[in-house]
Amino acid sequence: MSMNTESMDDIKYFGGIYAIMNIPEWKVYVGKAKTFNERDHAFELDKGIDSRKLQRDYDSGVEFIYMVLYIKKDLADEQIFIRDKNDYDQLNELEQMYMTLLEEFGFDLYNEQCNNYEISSQNRSIENLNIKKSFYEKKKMDFIDDIRERFKMNPEELSKHDRRKEVFENYVKKYLDKNNQDKCNQDKSLYWDRIIFNRQRIQRILYDKSISIKEIDIKEMFISIAGNYVGDNIDQILNYERKTIDENGYCLWTFSANSVSAETVKQLCKERQEQEKDVYVLFIFTTSNSYAKKNAFKYNILRKKYVSKLSGQDMEFLKFDQMSYGHFSVPDGIDCTASGGKNVKAFVISELYLLDEVCDKNELEQGYVAVRENGVQEIKAGGWQRSTHYVMCKDENFDNNRAFKAPTRREFCFLGKLASPYILTLERENV
Repeated sequence: MSMNTESMDDIKYFGGIYAIMNIPEWKVYVGKAKTFNERDHAFELDKGIDSRKLQRDYDSGVEFIYMVLYIKKDLADEQIFIRDKNDYDQLNELEQMYMTLLEEFGFDLYNEQCNNYEISSQNRSIENLNIKKSFYEKKKMDFIDDIRERFKMNPEELSKHDRRKEVFENYVKKYLDKNNQDKCNQDKSLYWDRIIFNRQRIQRILYDKSISIKEIDIKEMFISIAGNYVGDNIDQILNYERKTIDENGYCLWTFSANSVSAETVKQLCKERQEQEKDVYVLFIFTTSNSYAKKNAFKYNILRKKYVSKLSGQDMEFLKFDQMSYGHFSVPDGIDCTASGGKNVKAFVISELYLLDEVCDKNELEQGYVAVRENGVQEIKAGGWQRSTHYVMCKDENFDNNRAFKAPTRREFCFLGKLASPYILTLERENV
């Protein structure tokens, strides 16, 4: 796809054709989406309901590149089809065209339906599809350019390369470092790319720092849901935040505060600190069949009214830059973005760990209650759409083995260790 000609902020509202590419083994799945932000193919793989061959490789831990091949905006503006067809048929024709195109470069297709007669190799030849040859040739050149831009060689060279695993790892490094670039000047060819990663990748991102739930005191803790966003995926987020901690001693992780009373829980955090107990956030990663749709903004202002609630030791640790009128700003090396209103809440995290276990939310609800401004209540009160909670164990004898289990497929949870002042309220500039 010729990414440089597309609007990066708008394409999530359109549909088109994508590929799930196993570069080391030179295999590919070609798929279609009516709307890109409403189909996360990794969700289907995570649920075990996908194409048999693709599912088998996914379950074995193979990593893939998700790559957008074509964005279907206004097809009337392009000379594509020989005869008029409806939108659904057009997407089908384009999907079949890209199957043929990628086979031409030697890819082995995961698509099992390509063995059916109606879209067999012969029946989806360009001569038999309702697509103009000139359009096919143009998209073939676009694909060559896309592969060259990502891997520094054309598809034919890459298909014969005996070190594709190494080439893939070099690409992953560039992909993970995407969020460290100026967001206005970042490599547009990678904006819509995703790595469908395995658990080992997350462990490497976190320097192989892992911990068992049995090693820490979790009678009280925060729990929060983490996921993927358009152009901002959890592996990239973790990579960026880990580097931020390396360079600054902490990172800021924004969260939805619709079920957390910041002042109430900050007092509980202080009490744990006085007892020499650490405060953790348990992040539960969940795949979704759609991306978050709201635009993200930068929250970098700590207003004077919030500064007054922090200790001198807290301000010294944060190293915020002083502004006029008693306000402070987040240092340039710390990114704090979120989709929200005038202000957001952010955890102050000093360490990140991969958890050896994964959390069963239903079992967790049986053993914990959530702390609200006016007391405690069941976690599910208000729904799990309230994605962040401060929770307390109901019974000291509660068996955590019920709520935490060994991971399957690519499940993972991770822990953030909080540092004082634990939670900050930050505002957008000029709002």
